[in-house]
Amino acid sequence: MATYVNNLRLKEIATGDESGTWGSSTNTNLELIGEALGFGTEAITTNADTHTTTVADGSSDAGRAMYLKYTGTLDSACTITIAPNTMKRMQFIENGTSGSQNIIISQGSGANITIPPGDTKAVYLDGAGSGAAVVDAFASLSTVDLKVQDDLTVTDDVSIGGALTLTGNGDFNGDLDVDGTTNLDVVDIDGAVDMASTLQVDGAITSSAGATITTADNTDTLSLVSTDADANAGPNLRMYRNSGSPADSDAIGLIDFEGRNDNSQDVVYAAIDTRIVDASDGTEDGRIEFATILAGTAGVSRVLMDATETVFNDNSKDLDFRVESDGNANMFVVDGGNNCVSIGGAPVETSDTLNVVETTANGVLARFISANDDAQGAKILLQKNTSSPADNDEIAEIDFVGRDSSGNAEVYGAIQVFADDVTSGTEDGIMTFSTTSAGTFSEVMRINPGGNLGIGTNAPAFANGTGVEIQRAGIATLRLEDTGSGGKPFEVFVDDATACHLKGTASGLGMVFSIINSERARIGTTGNLLVGGTGNVGVGNGGLRLVYGSGESDGETFFVGNGGGSNAQAVTMLVVSGEGFNTNHGALHVGRHTGNNRSINAGGTINASGADYAEYMLKSDGCADIAKGEVCGVDADGKLTKTFSAAKSFVIKSTDPSYVGGDTWWTEKEPQRYTDEGKTEYTTAWKDWQTRREAARVNVDRIAFSGQVPVNITGSFSVGDYVYPQANGSNIECVAKTTPTFEEYQLCVGKIWTTMDDGRPLVAVKIG
Repeated sequence: MATYVNNLRLKEIATGDESGTWGSSTNTNLELIGEALGFGTEAITTNADTHTTTVADGSSDAGRAMYLKYTGTLDSACTITIAPNTMKRMQFIENGTSGSQNIIISQGSGANITIPPGDTKAVYLDGAGSGAAVVDAFASLSTVDLKVQDDLTVTDDVSIGGALTLTGNGDFNGDLDVDGTTNLDVVDIDGAVDMASTLQVDGAITSSAGATITTADNTDTLSLVSTDADANAGPNLRMYRNSGSPADSDAIGLIDFEGRNDNSQDVVYAAIDTRIVDASDGTEDGRIEFATILAGTAGVSRVLMDATETVFNDNSKDLDFRVESDGNANMFVVDGGNNCVSIGGAPVETSDTLNVVETTANGVLARFISANDDAQGAKILLQKNTSSPADNDEIAEIDFVGRDSSGNAEVYGAIQVFADDVTSGTEDGIMTFSTTSAGTFSEVMRINPGGNLGIGTNAPAFANGTGVEIQRAGIATLRLEDTGSGGKPFEVFVDDATACHLKGTASGLGMVFSIINSERARIGTTGNLLVGGTGNVGVGNGGLRLVYGSGESDGETFFVGNGGGSNAQAVTMLVVSGEGFNTNHGALHVGRHTGNNRSINAGGTINASGADYAEYMLKSDGCADIAKGEVCGVDADGKLTKTFSAAKSFVIKSTDPSYVGGDTWWTEKEPQRYTDEGKTEYTTAWKDWQTRREAARVNVDRIAFSGQVPVNITGSFSVGDYVYPQANGSNIECVAKTTPTFEEYQLCVGKIWTTMDDGRPLVAVKIG
């Protein structure tokens, strides 16, 4: 039976068929083969979106032709399916339709080929059934020589291994990829040049009419990239004024930043201008200026840098200059409109030339530092620079201003300096101090020429020299005056001359302290102090005596006694050093003698309530608290330890010491006690000092070196037993034994003398 299973749909005669008549079928097949090798056309229904071309079995049709041209008119792309989907063949297909629409060639669900209007493509059908695909046969066309006698239009990539010679025009609608060298003698480009990658130009690019680079999106319009690994090389942009006659003030380069306004006008919004200041060989100077448009006025200078200065706001506009720091947006501000400079914050008082603002709690407003190695320190100069100085001119003023409860700025205090006499060679100055009291601002202290100080008066006058005078309500309450060799060189009054009176005496009686005109104390001319008497202030009559001297040979520095008999010197304290002892609180602190380092010499016994002698010892790292009467170890570094294996010898912590040695673990002096004004500061300093002291205290402990000490013991004991340490895990415990071994005796820390009321043994300390 005949079949049609070949790619040209020819009739295949089965064996034994068409006997005597096979020639007719054969002739038809030969005709169809000829038709397949030829040219055919097929019209598509007008404006159809789909079309089917069927290669008929054993009969003539245009779809069988090797070159198939589709005709018709289309208003949209048309998908053409070639059947049957099992047919495998190659074909040239032309889109000869009108209407400027694509045709899409398909055979199955596989790939399709799109043919633009007027184009012809060579395709092959893979005949894969329902999944059949149509493939562009020339998608990777390789040819030895390609000769194009007319225009060559390439809509996709072209790769040419050999030379490409164009005798006519070359029109590239797609990419031109040249991997080797392109030697173009003359390139005339009338339209745009679109380069998606790199353009390398080893020579110069010259434009006689200027060049414009335009982008249609937000990508970088121009990028300069250097791939040089040299640390001193980078992408360099050179603006070169190659003038044959360079001169001062010549423009070197100008960069304009131009855009449009809302009236579609081109406006230069900013510019960078550079010029020659000095073109002389060896002394060349240049200038660069940054300018912007301001309120419609172009070319307003913002920053100008030339040979002698850097100027901000050279056109004197109402422009502020602001420098930010990390965390402060107004670290430095120049308020152009108010002619004001502020440091540390925004200007508070714009009427003042300089504002220094501190916003940090308890921060320092300003610090003036002299880093010179000479003897002179930091200096602040307040100068009145006038060409016509006159007496009583104010030279300088420092005002201390704060806000009141209504938010008003008030001057709470001020220091003023006046020129009392401006005569050259005899100049005099006056300094005054003023404060606000009950809402009234007034002078409270004055220093006149010569050094006279008046408090509560603006006219401190001393006939015989200089001095200090304090007045209240016009009455002198304190007066210190250098009056010469006689009279009263020192005098103090409180309220009046009878309430309290401290005066220097004449006739060699020293200093007298009186209350309501009754003498209560006296300092004699030799320096002896008498309290509670009015007679001689010598040794024999004073209940207290202080003698000035530089050492023991000059006499007592402190004396208590009656000056006669066998007990003439009940207490004597000599010149001592204020160092060498623990600074913790105590009933009495005694320093050491500067000559022999002794602190106390006692003619009799020194009695104490404690039971043992102890010394402070350092703890090792990680040593926990040691209880009173607890046995602990001493390691190889001489430090206390509670670890048995680390101990080289063993000791007992003191319970009730009478004397303590080694008390130098804390020598930092306690802060001085506060005045009313410094109460908060003292309290804070004292708490900090106490915290540091307690942190140091945990690193030391008092260890008994002799005497009787209650001991914390494990197990039973008897009076007369020896106590020694033993290991309890890694820890140390103390046990008692009547007849210890020699090794145990070597570790022994003491012997039990009696039993305490609390049940603990009282041990005589042994150190060994």
